[in-house]
Amino acid sequence: MSERIIRMFERDKNHSSIISWSFGNEAGTGPNFAGMSSWLKDADPTRIIHYEGAQGTPEHPEYQRVINRWNHVAEPEKLTAELANPTDLPWVDMISRMYPSIEQLKDLSDSPYIKRPILMVEYAHAMGNSFGNVSEYWDLIWQRDNLVGGFVWDWKDQGIEQKTKQNENVLVYGGWFGDSPNDGNFCINGVVDSYGDAKPALWEAKYVFQPIKVTEVDLSKGKVLLKNRFFFDDLKHYQLRWTLSEDGEQIQQGEVTNFALAAQESKELTIPFVNPTIKLGAKYWLKLTLHSLQNNQWSEAGFEIAKQQFQLPFHKAKPIENTSDIALEITDNESILLVKSDVAQLRFDKNSGYLQAYSYKDIPIFVQALEPNFWRPQTDNDKAGWNTHKKMAIWKDLPANLELDDFTVDSTKHNQVMVSAKYSYQELVHLTLSYFILGDGKVNVSMDLNISEQVPELVKVGMTAKVAKQLTNMSFYGRGPFENYSDRSKAADVDVYQGTVLDFVHSYVKPQENGNHTDVEWLTLTNKTGLTMAVRGHNP
Repeated sequence: MSERIIRMFERDKNHSSIISWSFGNEAGTGPNFAGMSSWLKDADPTRIIHYEGAQGTPEHPEYQRVINRWNHVAEPEKLTAELANPTDLPWVDMISRMYPSIEQLKDLSDSPYIKRPILMVEYAHAMGNSFGNVSEYWDLIWQRDNLVGGFVWDWKDQGIEQKTKQNENVLVYGGWFGDSPNDGNFCINGVVDSYGDAKPALWEAKYVFQPIKVTEVDLSKGKVLLKNRFFFDDLKHYQLRWTLSEDGEQIQQGEVTNFALAAQESKELTIPFVNPTIKLGAKYWLKLTLHSLQNNQWSEAGFEIAKQQFQLPFHKAKPIENTSDIALEITDNESILLVKSDVAQLRFDKNSGYLQAYSYKDIPIFVQALEPNFWRPQTDNDKAGWNTHKKMAIWKDLPANLELDDFTVDSTKHNQVMVSAKYSYQELVHLTLSYFILGDGKVNVSMDLNISEQVPELVKVGMTAKVAKQLTNMSFYGRGPFENYSDRSKAADVDVYQGTVLDFVHSYVKPQENGNHTDVEWLTLTNKTGLTMAVRGHNP
């Protein structure tokens, strides 16, 4: 091992990009590592030494005996920090850990025994659809001087392009060639794909690591606080632009002139927008973007380096319109409830209680029932890490296992109908679905869900239906344009986006959950003749 370290040193000692020496990965520890560290320190006192395996100091009075290969100890509650026993061996220059939780990282930072920088040698496992909560890690890292960051696992997918029997190009992984054993798709871990193109996670990474931070001070007056996170660059070498939009339509724009801010400094700015004339129901968004002024090796002048979007405090709610002059008629028999007007028809299956079909002007819109949904196709980390197929299996088939307890219809008014279906599952889950139907085709759907504390946490909650395949065009007002989730949405701006449905699908190498968008106000699906189905969310 010592010879290996010496060869590494001689090979790389004159490369200025080498700032640290590492002794390897997941290879245990022992006195040979201490000897290698001593030799390197003599040969090169200018560089720091890293080794994640150097955990625990048996000579320390607070040390606890390790009881298995995963560094678990007999009395973990006595540890000052869960991942430190109580610090690392003295021959490394940093504390290195793999995949700590945010709370574990905080405990390491707070430990009175740790006096060295703390590094996550691996974190944010980017396999498949993942990379959640990275912004929360960095909220902590930016606050703590002894937290120096981490290395995302990893940068680029390593799929191999092959052709199918249909002569289509696909990316493959372990097992495609009949190889056994294999690691399956564990080579598909990157924030960029095998061709080097961006995956949705890359946009979140760009935002989290961007070199400025903008926080609100008084948005009604355009006041924000700007922090320059660069260690050397003054922001005078960049251009700061701003836009003001109303429900996705840009109504003002400008540039902050005579702008300068030294590295690591902060200052308050006033963005000089004019207060807009407020429209009922509209939302107003201020967006700041930082751009390069010169061409360089990695971008052209004008490239967006950083951004921040704020909702301005100008929103005035618009009353929901729940009236229509168009009459409704119902046909109610033992198994089917039909609700019909001159323009729309709804069919309920009274055995299931679900809205089974919906058509508008005799054109089918829903071609499969609108049902509750508590599941999603498993992501790689769902299956390999979270084990949702074991821990949350109850939710996958719950819609099929619900019992319909009550189905009621209120048609006392000629132009509106109320339908309510109540369900239960073993006294553990109680669900009420309500439909407020108007003659013009509008349907207000609400869900009331009560869950016992005895059942596992939810994977997902909502409703699902199959719509006519002719509805191929899509637009929505929410976060985009790339997919985003509640724990990976900071980079996605609120705007109006439009395209085909397939434009908003991200095809992962191994098929899994994809295409979600958060903070969606409304969604439309349109066919080639212009017939549109619109879905609008209302706050509960």
